[in-house]
Amino acid sequence: MIALTRLLLGAACAILPVLVLPAQDAKPPAKADAPQGEKAKDPTFVVAMVGADMKAMAATEVDAKKKALADEFKKAHEAWQADKKAAEAKKAKFDAKEPVQTAFEIKKDGLKTMDEANAWIKEAQAKAKGDSKGKTDDKPKGKDDKPKGKGKV
Repeated sequence: MIALTRLLLGAACAILPVLVLPAQDAKPPAKADAPQGEKAKDPTFVVAMVGADMKAMAATEVDAKKKALADEFKKAHEAWQADKKAAEAKKAKFDAKEPVQTAFEIKKDGLKTMDEANAWIKEAQAKAKGDSKGKTDDKPKGKDDKPKGKGKV
């Protein structure tokens, strides 16, 4: 009988703190949907030139994208250096070019929606296409376009 009492008392002492401690938590749980500052209320989008491509992304993703590009470059450069050292050790010719970091430039920021960002990209691409088609270096030569200089008059 005493052994049964001690067993129940030991179980109660072990379970009681587990049940009581969470009830005494002074801080209410943080809400995941609660806005934190102005940026959370108004998410903005940016258009960035990544290499030769324009991409629309959330403004919060910019730092992560820059870090990913830097890590990618670092890995490629380390692999290039290892290949170069291996070629030098073998006294072989090494023709591989050194990797270049991908350019990252924000072209437009402060856009309200992703659709607005994509529309801006389409406009910029159309404008670039129109500029390249409109500019021609070949001018038709007429009577007045003769080269001036010493020659027969």
